[in-house]
Amino acid sequence: MRKTFGLPTLLSFSVAFTLCCSIVNLAQNREKFVISAKAGGINAITGGASVHGKGESEWQQLSITDDLDSGDHVRTAYDGRVEIAAHVNPIGYSELRYILEKNGFTIASVHRDKPKANTWAYWPIVTAIKIVSRLTPRQKRSERWTEELASKEVLLGGNTLIVHAVLN
Repeated sequence: MRKTFGLPTLLSFSVAFTLCCSIVNLAQNREKFVISAKAGGINAITGGASVHGKGESEWQQLSITDDLDSGDHVRTAYDGRVEIAAHVNPIGYSELRYILEKNGFTIASVHRDKPKANTWAYWPIVTAIKIVSRLTPRQKRSERWTEELASKEVLLGGNTLIVHAVLN
């Protein structure tokens, strides 16, 4: 004989399911609970900086409240620096380098702000990658950015990968 659920049991499951869906829906509204950097947002400015917006005829003073859009150009005075939120989602070093070089930048150096805690566990893999990269011919290493990709900053990372890029 097959046992079926009674009306009170089905009603309880329906109410529980509806409550769970409501809670998940509230949790999906990240605007209330998460602070995130908007891509193209200006985080900091020191010295003089100006922006030439796409479709505008004049350069205008750049302020900390501005957001940059695709096609905007930024220039700084000799002593000026601008920190721009470049991307909200993490991207790989290869993609970042490609985008920078495509737009006329050269990477001067790569740093990490704080090494992660348990990177010692990755040392066997890192060592194997470094050995294989050393066995690759020099020309191929240069073409494929092997030296940079096999660096401890890129392989082991940190909380933030800091790229110092200079406009050619």
